[in-house]
Amino acid sequence: MDYWTLIGLIIGLIPLYQRGKDKRNAADKEDFYAWLIRHQFDDVKNCITNNFALEVEIEKLLKQNHAELLNRFDYIDNKILQVLSNVEEFKSIVTAIAPSAILSEQAEKILQTFVKSQADVMQLRTLYETGSQLHLSFDSKPCNLNFDQRFIERNLQTLTNAGYIIKIAESSYQLDESAIEYVNHMKDNQLSEEGLKILKLIVESDKHAFWIMPTMNSLKLLIGNLMYSYESDLRMYIEELISHGFIKQSVNPDKFKTQYILKIEGENYIKNMNK
Repeated sequence: MDYWTLIGLIIGLIPLYQRGKDKRNAADKEDFYAWLIRHQFDDVKNCITNNFALEVEIEKLLKQNHAELLNRFDYIDNKILQVLSNVEEFKSIVTAIAPSAILSEQAEKILQTFVKSQADVMQLRTLYETGSQLHLSFDSKPCNLNFDQRFIERNLQTLTNAGYIIKIAESSYQLDESAIEYVNHMKDNQLSEEGLKILKLIVESDKHAFWIMPTMNSLKLLIGNLMYSYESDLRMYIEELISHGFIKQSVNPDKFKTQYILKIEGENYIKNMNK
């Protein structure tokens, strides 16, 4: 039996065995071996008993606290599902079996923003001056992105359950290393068509600063001496560019218009596309 198959079977069979036991009765390796034989997994039992180091580690696992061990296996299951959900060929299978394992668009956006912020801590705060709305901040710096209020807390719980963020205090989270890998492999890590169009305008203008100005019926994008009018939500695309790390808001915003600065990452993104 190849080692990938054996690892997969062990990860799947131990929690199955544990869930079938009364948690008040301690599990032991002999009982586990008997269970394997009863369920016709003799080959798995033989692989374990023929490998002394593996047998010792299995025995250690079985001696762990029943509830804690099952929680750890649930954590492993979630990790595997998250990895598979990022592979196009398996995404529909994961959706059919465990739809809750798929991160929502907003949950992915929160995770992506956290990773790209390079912050150590993400906090969920209530800003009473904005009508008791929930806002995310990164290293105490407010996030400019607008998230759907109804789902922020649920999104954070989903990300915590998936192991991508770690709750370190009430409403405070740290990033898990696996989140960086997930974000790097996100299919939707590419810009939207409109976001890409705006970034191209900025880069090709050779202007490293531009402005967003609200008017009566639309938002104006000011780049140098050129003005572009958007009836659609221009701010949503600006937020997208911020979340990708391609632009940043000026630290000294004007009272009537907001200045943004093109970052080298945004310039390189367009240049690499044109190669």
